[in-house]
Amino acid sequence: MKTLKSILSAIGVLIIVIIVGIKIFHYFVSKKEEIALQKIQKAIQNQRMIYEMKLKEGYRALQEGNYTKAKLLFEDICENAQLYEIPEGCFNLGIMYSNGFGVDKNFTKAKQYLKKAADIGFVDAYGTLSVNALQKGDFKEALHYAKTGCELNSAYSCFMAGAFYYDGDIVERNLTAAKKYWKKTLNLLPEARIPATQKAKEELKEKLCNAIPNLCDSNLTKGQ
Repeated sequence: MKTLKSILSAIGVLIIVIIVGIKIFHYFVSKKEEIALQKIQKAIQNQRMIYEMKLKEGYRALQEGNYTKAKLLFEDICENAQLYEIPEGCFNLGIMYSNGFGVDKNFTKAKQYLKKAADIGFVDAYGTLSVNALQKGDFKEALHYAKTGCELNSAYSCFMAGAFYYDGDIVERNLTAAKKYWKKTLNLLPEARIPATQKAKEELKEKLCNAIPNLCDSNLTKGQ
């Protein structure tokens, strides 16, 4: 009987040792994985900074009219846009192909790059997609992109949607709908990426406020 108790006691101790050993093993494995993950995140962060510098360089090249250099930089950024969460490279390629800056105007390529930018989070790309569809005469698609971008809180897209209903060229004129979309435009305008400058934002606000009576009476449109 004593022998059986000794054996059971020894087994119990062994089980405890094994359990503790497993926990220690898992701790060091998880710690190793955590360190490896931190290294990966740091590498991605460092690479992201490099691509942000490339983006600034691309903007400078674009402003200087060096479209070849700008295109190469934006292509590199766009290729890695999802990993480093920098959709602006794709967006700018879309703009270049939309307007023929240093490349042949190509709405198909423009759409490809703009949609990629939008998918990664640059929602203002929907506004440009709307403009491109309008230029191609695809009014249904133009309205769709404008509304889609507005739902995702793009001031630029909301402006486009409101303009379609205000003008009444591609859809039946509806000032109530135009007012709804333009009110949202004004709400989003202070933090909007497009228009980019404060002056441009103030000019747009003035135009919208003058276009529809009482549009700017709400406190929401005064940044309060």
